[in-house]
Amino acid sequence: MKNKIYILTHLCLIFGLTSCTTSNADITARPKDYKLDYWLTEIVDVTKIDKSLFYKSKYEGSETYLDSRYNFINDQKQKELPEKYVTYNVNLGKSMIQTIIITDPSITIYGLSMKSSETSIKRKLLRMGFSYQEYSGREPSYTTDDFNFTINESGMLLEIFPYSDLLSLK
Repeated sequence: MKNKIYILTHLCLIFGLTSCTTSNADITARPKDYKLDYWLTEIVDVTKIDKSLFYKSKYEGSETYLDSRYNFINDQKQKELPEKYVTYNVNLGKSMIQTIIITDPSITIYGLSMKSSETSIKRKLLRMGFSYQEYSGREPSYTTDDFNFTINESGMLLEIFPYSDLLSLK
């Protein structure tokens, strides 16, 4: 009887250890469930982007564009973002997508959306190899060495850190 308990205990231990391996997400690869115009680190020729999608120039040589599935609200000749939208911040020096902001709850990334529970988000992203980070006065984030993913009921922020090696690889 002791041998059976010993073998059963070791089998459970081995199964438990092998099922805990992390499969780090390759954030340079477009997720399977992602259906939008651009993904992080994609090279973009801004001269070929529809100029009507241009939103604004930002600091440090970058520009922000609206995803083609959305339309600006034009109020007194000023472009305003709709309530639900996706924007891309293009690093002009690298011609690369560096930040994506999503406020449309119908968008899913890695099977998660703004409607996902905090528990589901945390479980999924930790399993994928992200680290959980809490900052004073900010929403919790999930990070890797190069990437930040913040997701809550009001939006999603995906960004490559400015110091990331990913920005110098392409």
